[in-house]
Amino acid sequence: MEEICRIIEHALELEKGSVGINDNMDTIEKLDSLGLLAVLSALEKRYGNKVASIDELTEAKSVKEIFDLLKRESLI
Repeated sequence: MEEICRIIEHALELEKGSVGINDNMDTIEKLDSLGLLAVLSALEKRYGNKVASIDELTEAKSVKEIFDLLKRESLI
């Protein structure tokens, strides 16, 4: 979980420790549609091309949702 938060922080150029598992599009200003694309790109770099095959990630609205989708696909 911690690693996902750090990836999101890095992708969105946020301060370390500023993203938690309970954060979402309402609490992370930069996690809008463009920000989500940056996050998906960073996740793909870390976990490989399998990330692109998880269609639901493009609709994810929270850090927990991203985490759960990656876990479901056994990427984490």
